[in-house]
Amino acid sequence: MDVPSTLVIGVGAVGALCTLAMVVVLARRAPQR
Repeated sequence: MDVPSTLVIGVGAVGALCTLAMVVVLARRAPQR
C-alpha cells in the first residue's frame, strides 16, 4: 500500500500546528522568563 502524499503533508501540518500551539501556550503561561 502506497501512503498518499496528502496524508503525509496533513500529518506534518498537524504536527507543526500542535508544536506552534504548545510554544504559544508555554510562552503565555510563563512570560516572566
